[in-house]
Amino acid sequence: MINLCARRQFSTCRDHLIPFIPHQIGKSDAIERFRKYDENRFFVRSAKEKSLEKTFIPVFFTDSMEVSSEYNGEYSQTQYYPIVTNKGIIMQPYMHWYPVSGTLSGSVYSSLLTYGGFSLNQRLVEEALSTQDFIKKLRPFDDRYIEDEVTVDPFYKREEIAKEEVIRTIQTLETRKINNLIRSRYYSTGSHVTSLNVKISNLKINSCLLPAYILDQGSMPPRIMPAINFDSKIFGPAPVSIAKSVTAAAVASGAFSLCLPQMDTPAKAAMICGPSLLTGLWLQAKPRLQKYINQRQMDKLSQKNDMGIETEDDYWRRRMTEKFS
Repeated sequence: MINLCARRQFSTCRDHLIPFIPHQIGKSDAIERFRKYDENRFFVRSAKEKSLEKTFIPVFFTDSMEVSSEYNGEYSQTQYYPIVTNKGIIMQPYMHWYPVSGTLSGSVYSSLLTYGGFSLNQRLVEEALSTQDFIKKLRPFDDRYIEDEVTVDPFYKREEIAKEEVIRTIQTLETRKINNLIRSRYYSTGSHVTSLNVKISNLKINSCLLPAYILDQGSMPPRIMPAINFDSKIFGPAPVSIAKSVTAAAVASGAFSLCLPQMDTPAKAAMICGPSLLTGLWLQAKPRLQKYINQRQMDKLSQKNDMGIETEDDYWRRRMTEKFS
């Protein structure tokens, strides 16, 4: 175990060790999986091993908990009324909204996951890791698995913020359930919840480090492959080969120009070069813009996180993971 306690006893540090899961997939096997995943996709660049990072991702997750919700909302019913027009009598549809309220109980949620850092795209991380069955595989922290080539994404997010995100996730899931319930009960084509009061019992937030491989794609957002199970999938946008895409656009434009023999040579050249140039510019600009938007979102979350109070548990999580970042 690693002693990160400068002025505290080792027993105090040991109480704050973060459970983790070692990588179940080797780095060479991981890069091969990326390449096989992309080999049948003509416009995708092949992955390079030097761009692959073996890392541990910080996450918060919940125990099993029961949820009940009191709600107010509306549902719609479509009724048809005859109206007289110059073409005769037609049935005109009108949508009527009716109030509804009730209680939804018996919902059970477990292992809801939220990303504990700010360096990666939160939605992508949660999409990749929420599909994994990891709780039973967690083990006490062991620094022998932190090799020179392995990095750790620091645990910067505070538990208070993580709990707020979990509650918002539960509210979203409950709203979805309530809308489905209302529509099925009243045979409605539409519904919406106007107010929602969620009561959560036994809400407990845990933390851990989960293994993954991050493929750096330069100007594009990175791709993630969890390394918890041997059958892990790859998440994130694939890197498009600009050279192949521009060539394909030029070939298509050239073939189309042959169908227009009345066009002179400068016009045909413009038809071939124009789409190719626009394709190349768009393929360069789109991922950069997407990466910039993602980074701005994470920066806003980080600023909100910094305004919260750092508890002792938050402090130890950050200290332990910063050592390997």
